[in-house]
Amino acid sequence: MENYYENILAIFAVGFGLLLVAVFVFLYRRKRIPVFCGLSAFLASFMMYVVASTFSCLAADSFYENIDGGQVLYFIVGNLSALFLILWVYLAYKPKVRYGKNRKYFDRETSVSVLLSVISIGVVGVFLFPNIPGLGRLVYTLGDQSLFLAWGLACHRWYRRKVSALNIILLSIAGVLVVYSIFFAGFSRKPLLAFFVIPLVVFYYSGMRIKSLWQFLILAVPVAFVGLMFLSTWTSVRVSTLQEGRGLSLGQTTELRFDKFLDGLESKNSIRFLVSSIGDNSTSIALAAVENYLGEDASIETDPFNTLFFIVANPVPRAFWENKPSSMGTMFPRDLGIWETKGYVNWGTNFIGHSAHEGGFHIIIFYALIIGFLLKRFDHYVEFNFRDPLCVAILGAAFVRMLGFVRGDFGVFTIGFLGFFLVFCLARFIRRRLDPAKQ
Repeated sequence: MENYYENILAIFAVGFGLLLVAVFVFLYRRKRIPVFCGLSAFLASFMMYVVASTFSCLAADSFYENIDGGQVLYFIVGNLSALFLILWVYLAYKPKVRYGKNRKYFDRETSVSVLLSVISIGVVGVFLFPNIPGLGRLVYTLGDQSLFLAWGLACHRWYRRKVSALNIILLSIAGVLVVYSIFFAGFSRKPLLAFFVIPLVVFYYSGMRIKSLWQFLILAVPVAFVGLMFLSTWTSVRVSTLQEGRGLSLGQTTELRFDKFLDGLESKNSIRFLVSSIGDNSTSIALAAVENYLGEDASIETDPFNTLFFIVANPVPRAFWENKPSSMGTMFPRDLGIWETKGYVNWGTNFIGHSAHEGGFHIIIFYALIIGFLLKRFDHYVEFNFRDPLCVAILGAAFVRMLGFVRGDFGVFTIGFLGFFLVFCLARFIRRRLDPAKQ
């Protein structure tokens, strides 16, 4: 009977994937969305963490062993409902606020003083953050995201004037700092992916948007290929570096990650790790969440609106609030006893797992409506400010996080978006002070 349910999921994955492609092609051809926007990122996220994840679990035979018809029905209807509601709100909502009334100034390059200021914030935040509970994490987050903003601004300057020695120097400085910060942090694949995606977003909005899609793909395909090769290598070595780096200093750990990465580039098996992790195992985990939170023999109590409580409580250091709400991605494996056998793990459970954890199907409706509204406001702002280097750079950095949002954890990713928003506001404040003409 399990094979029967797995066949149903495989058929659903094929149909859902074709639906996602059709939606993107239709909206792009009707000029409702560009290639890079919030909605396109979410469509790609559904493709990776619903469609690809299902096939990944099928290929690895890693589906939850107690799979039944109720879980499968909940998974299929839940994902279809989430996609429909997001699209409905996105297409029906017409924001009346029109941004960018002064966008004629945005054709000018970002001033050197603004770019250097953003780089300085990034350096201080990433490499010199204070070891103070709460404050240290905030400073590091702002610094890390400031470096990626600086990388986007430097790419924008270089694209405008490619032969300028100053622009080449600024691009090199920003690139080196971002690469070093990737190995310095060393846990996530998102920063490495952002290193390759941000230039594509910047180049697209800086001029390639008005060209044909094929002209853009001539640049995008080689960059994507190189990026995937680097990402596959990072995927294959990051687990071993996490294990071997325990007890080492930050400098030693960074050196270890870099050496492992260079060795991994020579490995012919690294692409296998990328293929197996593109969709992750979020489909299987989501089905397990439905069983353990909503099944007839549910073993774990639901926690209504835990994500919202987690976001609100996150700024408070755990040293001051020991039992403050945790993310669902950490609570679920902990409650299943996974930590006792494999140590700390953090799972992504997509819409289905979050809704099961927080009480049921109404959570899918609640989050889908909010996400559709926020995506529309974000894309509406970009539409009227796509000539603003700050706006495009933030879009590039946030685009990568949007790619992973459907996997989750929703709370963790939302906090990341709030960090980008703070960095964006800080950068605008700096520009207002140092370059008034841009306002």
